[in-house]
Amino acid sequence: MKIISIANFKGGTGKTVTACNLAAILAREGKRVLLIDADAQHNSSDFFGADPEGCTLTDVLEGTGEPTAADNVQETNLDNLDILAADMGLLRLDLAAIVNQSTAALKRFDDFLDALREGGEYDVIVIDCPPSFTAASVAALVNSDEVLMPTRSDAFSRTGVLEIREQLENVGLRLLRPLPRIRVLVTMAHSKATLPKQATAMYAEAGFEVCRTVIRSGEVVSQSTWQRKPLYVVAPGTNVARDYETLANELFDSENFRLNEQIELYLSKAISSERAAVNLGISRTTFLRRVDAYKASKKRPRGRPRKNDLNRADEISRGV
Repeated sequence: MKIISIANFKGGTGKTVTACNLAAILAREGKRVLLIDADAQHNSSDFFGADPEGCTLTDVLEGTGEPTAADNVQETNLDNLDILAADMGLLRLDLAAIVNQSTAALKRFDDFLDALREGGEYDVIVIDCPPSFTAASVAALVNSDEVLMPTRSDAFSRTGVLEIREQLENVGLRLLRPLPRIRVLVTMAHSKATLPKQATAMYAEAGFEVCRTVIRSGEVVSQSTWQRKPLYVVAPGTNVARDYETLANELFDSENFRLNEQIELYLSKAISSERAAVNLGISRTTFLRRVDAYKASKKRPRGRPRKNDLNRADEISRGV
């Protein structure tokens, strides 16, 4: 069971959009996914229509939830995707943690995750963290295998990323927890802008691992949140929908992603077939067979984006 937290101390960087769409794509591909909403604003919970009267993360952290871990989660309207909802009670939990300086909530979250592991309920847990260091976010981050940090191409978002790494290192030392893998994801990028490339280089120079995928901006994101449906349902084929598909592939199918990356470099004449084969550790003949299969897959007909007033402008810009 892999646990990945989506976090940045700066708000407005696309954390919830990333968490919801990543979870939905993984579930569609057959992985058993649990989305945990760790933000008191409960936007992920609202997106998937969680029952506000049902069990929440607050119940789990306070020890007032169901005794069986899996009974605290709710099904969504998507196959393979469940959610542990959030509510405003998480703010009360933060106050209690400050006053009592207690790690009881962290221990309960540890136990909750251990029970899910033993039960084999899920392949992946995606956690939507708040833009602050709260009791819920601490519990999420120190239990994560990986922390994905969405960031815009601005200085304020960079500050949030740097603060998370510093806090993770400090808390990890205090709680004797290993530091999770940290990756930066550049989001809300304009296709022709140079800032996303500069931001990627800046984070790499600062010692961060940076996702190859860059999430482009698009009006269809707002449409998706109003309809409470993933981007691949609301606006299939648009730039931002394709970007999230690519991100899921990069994060959870790295071998396939690397193959496709090398094929695209070869097709663009950036490298030779011999060099690509060496990079992949396969023979040139095998590589060229995979190139043929890749090109054939690109020729398969794809569904056209749904036409409606809200995404028609995007279709026109792409020449549809």
